[in-house]
Amino acid sequence: MIINPSEDSFRNGYGDIKSLNELLAARIEVLEMKGYKISFLITDDSGWFLFPESHIFQSDTTGPNAFEMTRESINYIVQQYLNPEIIIETPHPKKINTEEVKIVERKLQANPPVAPDMRRILNIYNAKIQFVEFKFEGAKLSEKTIKIPQQALPIHDKNLQKRIDSTIKLFREGFDNEVIKRISDLSNFVDYLRAGKGDGYQSGYLIPIKCREKSIIFKDKREEFDKHVRDIREEIDKLRKDNSTLLQVEVLNTRKNFRQELTNYYNENKEKYLPNGGSGIELLIEKKVDDIIAQIRFPDDKKLLSKLSLTCTYYDLTYEDFSDEELLNEFLEKSVITQADHTQIVTFIKGVELFK
Repeated sequence: MIINPSEDSFRNGYGDIKSLNELLAARIEVLEMKGYKISFLITDDSGWFLFPESHIFQSDTTGPNAFEMTRESINYIVQQYLNPEIIIETPHPKKINTEEVKIVERKLQANPPVAPDMRRILNIYNAKIQFVEFKFEGAKLSEKTIKIPQQALPIHDKNLQKRIDSTIKLFREGFDNEVIKRISDLSNFVDYLRAGKGDGYQSGYLIPIKCREKSIIFKDKREEFDKHVRDIREEIDKLRKDNSTLLQVEVLNTRKNFRQELTNYYNENKEKYLPNGGSGIELLIEKKVDDIIAQIRFPDDKKLLSKLSLTCTYYDLTYEDFSDEELLNEFLEKSVITQADHTQIVTFIKGVELFK
């Protein structure tokens, strides 16, 4: 018997180390040839060309995977591969190196290959679905507020606090602004893409997976989904380019309104805060308001949309994903995997845990 006992061969589903050890224990003569690609079986006067299939890619269909050799073919192969007296360009097989087999075995034990059935299921589902991390950030512009440092406002008065609370919000209540509307429309469209449409998940693009805070997408929908992602990103770029002036006006209005509230407060309470102001009281109030305003960092209108972004990252499923029973149950609940595959995977995982 001639084999290629490399680590890659076992990991790719061509045999397993346990079977090789059983052959060696039974004193079967096993020869090795690195990079070996030809498969045949010869015994006494009979021989067959073999076409082995990786356990990973086996299908449920069955059929012939060998055909019988002629006598001439048998003689040629015996002479070509098993006669040490013939000099040929291709190296002859040699007796298997048991020490190298032990090294391969240790590597496989330290990092076991995924079982063929599991690899096959992984390959099937990775061809059909992917994880998606889909995030829309920086969209809550309407909630943007101005931070006032504690030391910037030396007046501790509840009435003043109530008055300025209504002015530190960058966009006023009921503010009708094209920027806010366009961002709101984008946010609603992202929610539509993320949550699906209609009554069932399958009618949308993404299937939310709660236990992973990600979603699943079927690959046959990805091309259309990616087009929507590109459209959203293009709209974000347009928002940044087109609306700097509108935002600048709103920042200036916020500054103006805040200044007016402070000025009004000092005018109403000048006897308390500026008892000796005299005829120059208005200049003193203006100076105090300027000092407070100077300590407040109003937002840069050019940076207000800098954090507006859409990220969309795809991940293939892994063996670890299929080892997570909570994830598998959610996959089943949302029709990502079939009941038959769910049962097979869970049974396999439990068997592995018992073996450990």
